[in-house]
Amino acid sequence: MSIDGPQKAKGRESPNLSVIFTFIATITILLIVLTTTYRDSLEKTFFKTPIATPSSVVDVDMPATLKNSLSPAVQTMDQYYQYINNAKNSDDLGKAWTLMTINLKCNPNDRCNFVQYQNYWWQLKVQYKLYDCGSNTIDTELIYYSRKADGPLSSAQTEYIRYQLIEEAGQLMLDSGEPIEAIGANCELAVSAP
Repeated sequence: MSIDGPQKAKGRESPNLSVIFTFIATITILLIVLTTTYRDSLEKTFFKTPIATPSSVVDVDMPATLKNSLSPAVQTMDQYYQYINNAKNSDDLGKAWTLMTINLKCNPNDRCNFVQYQNYWWQLKVQYKLYDCGSNTIDTELIYYSRKADGPLSSAQTEYIRYQLIEEAGQLMLDSGEPIEAIGANCELAVSAP
């Protein structure tokens, strides 16, 4: 007796599993091809958050004289972390995502995937210090903490990352971030928040 025997006797036919698997495989391959082929187009369509210009990225609580003295690279980096810390919902993290080049978005952790980036950062906030090293290089001193907490634990570990910013279409963008042992000797503290 075949597997389909009893079902046919009741007037129902079982679906052909090979057709279903072929359909699912075809749809999956199509989605992968479309996503890969149109990644930049999809990103521009779904993340239309305006990119901040250096004049619009300053902290409103900062005195005007200090705002004007910060380099555009420091202002952009500060805005990046403000977008993360001030996100009211996980979709707000798209603002920070738009400040990164495709090179940084496609790092081994995020793999060009906003949802993965979003899932990571929606859990966290960061206390940070930004050091201006010149030539669009910013060293950062970071302490991560839960988004639900008021601030980092006193025992929280400090991490150091050196960011390189580049200009793309007239905007400074975060292009790479590499862990470092300590802040560079020639770098000057520019921002400490919060």
